Amino acid sequence: MKNILFATQAVIEKNMMKREEYLSKMKEYITSLKGLDIKITIKLHPQEKLIDEYKKIVKETGINAIVVQSGSKHFLEELIESADIVMTFKSSVLIMAMLMKKPVISIDMLDKIHDLNDYYFSEKEDNAVLKTNGKDVRKKVNKLLNDKKFKNKIVQRQSNYIKDYFFRVDGLAYRRIADVIERLVN
Repeated sequence: MKNILFATQAVIEKNMMKREEYLSKMKEYITSLKGLDIKITIKLHPQEKLIDEYKKIVKETGINAIVVQSGSKHFLEELIESADIVMTFKSSVLIMAMLMKKPVISIDMLDKIHDLNDYYFSEKEDNAVLKTNGKDVRKKVNKLLNDKKFKNKIVQRQSNYIKDYFFRVDGLAYRRIADVIERLVN
């Protein structure tokens, strides 16, 4: 059985989307994965206060999932390490997963409000992260789980992106990393 880490954001707490709309979309994404031979770990953002709502979605959908919020000092790294795929919004989790050579699917639920995906990754054929608006999330998860060549290609693109963007030897890596952090915080 494969493990999917779905790292969420504090969307409601940061007034980025209405509660009902957000929870409806999350239920849709999670439900779309039903029937796959996977276990989902839904890792809530530390600021999120929706743990009961996520547990209700898991119960209603009957999906094989657990909901977690916090843990040990290296809890997030442990979750990423045990995942076969990481699904998230635009967050530092996305970069961490890439650094740990885990394929990433970025949910673009917030693109109309906070379009950071284009900052990170283009829609070009050589993109490093698979983007989804939710309608094709099952298809993308299936492709990553069942097409080893495709998965390896995505992980290689991610490694190239990290190397090219963060580890260029020009003395400005600190500026690029600070820029990404600033954009994530804002």
